[in-house]
Amino acid sequence: MPNNPVNILYLNHNFEGEGTFLRCFNIAKIITEMNFCNIKLVTTSTSDRFRIRTKQINPNFSIVTLPQITQRPSYLGYLFRGGFNCIFALGCKYSALHSFAVAIPTTAVPTIISRYFRRKPILIDWDDAWSGGYATYVSTFANRLTTFFEYRTPRLAQAKAMTVCSEVLRRMAVEQIGMHPSKVFKVLNGANLDAVYPIDQSEARKVVGIAPKEKVVMAMGRTFTKSFEILLEVFSRVFEANPSVRFFVVGELCDYGKLGSYISGIKNRFFTVSRNIHFTGKVPYEEIKYYLSAADVLALPMEDSIHDWARFPIRLGDYLASGRPIVSNAVGELRRILIQNLAGMVVDPDDIEGFSEGILTLLENKKMGDMYGANAQQTAKEEMDWRTVARDMIEVYKHLGLG
Repeated sequence: MPNNPVNILYLNHNFEGEGTFLRCFNIAKIITEMNFCNIKLVTTSTSDRFRIRTKQINPNFSIVTLPQITQRPSYLGYLFRGGFNCIFALGCKYSALHSFAVAIPTTAVPTIISRYFRRKPILIDWDDAWSGGYATYVSTFANRLTTFFEYRTPRLAQAKAMTVCSEVLRRMAVEQIGMHPSKVFKVLNGANLDAVYPIDQSEARKVVGIAPKEKVVMAMGRTFTKSFEILLEVFSRVFEANPSVRFFVVGELCDYGKLGSYISGIKNRFFTVSRNIHFTGKVPYEEIKYYLSAADVLALPMEDSIHDWARFPIRLGDYLASGRPIVSNAVGELRRILIQNLAGMVVDPDDIEGFSEGILTLLENKKMGDMYGANAQQTAKEEMDWRTVARDMIEVYKHLGLG
């Protein structure tokens, strides 16, 4: 660590272990392990309702978890955590502030306040197009507020730079927000190769309770929009063609705002196949590798919308690292990565029949599946290791004179 170390404050609205938190955590952990700088990450606790806790991940990296306040995600909780974030933004010692997902007022407001009271360099990370995406599943007022902060915060905070996870967001940052192209840096999401890796399928199935000879199709994720409807329609067609196939959806499905009723409605619409899907609920991250390795085919549904074109679901890294064959109707960065590396069978975004046929083909053609799986694992190692992503972020900080 240099004599005058760089201290960077990360602000993130997510609950610990979910969504963009994983982007923050993996990048920060590796950057600090490399002794480039000190990072304090402020995020939301998954268990504490009223206590603020701090834990030291390594000598240069600490995480502060803010209380939930309410048992379920609520505007009241976001309001309180926004206040806490303002205190950290105004009171912490830092050389630069890096705010993640400023569409959320919890991070947007302290970022803007910091600009005028601390006058430290501000970076903004954009990894989801909230307007027209998740924001449509909340109240009209929240939708408008989210859209306002998503597009106005970079200018109001006079951001020195933006980091984005996709080419679509890079273009949007330039064309719609007005950032100069030289100030927008693409930093992809990565794969945690230390936590997810191929495991012998028979051993993995013993751990998760799947019979050795069963045909298993698996999807993983937390926040689905229209892609959930696509997934269940694909599963329905596969089930019609082969009723012996077992289906798993791994992860606790987000039911915040209007998403809960939307997901329930889709389940009811596809009732026949829904009752044959095992929804695991929340699974500890250390067990994810067993579920993925137990699958014969991994399904990765996306929708042909600006929301999905712009984002980069972190589960892609886990899928690739598991070395299992992937079938997807991917768009955006995911489509580019899968096609460019022959790391999965990719169909057109609206080709439900092709998606279903792709799964059925790989269930029967092990040789083809092994080829896709091997390419997937190689892609994870060579292109998507979080260590590579962290080095890209370090280059951004160096470009801005940090470190």
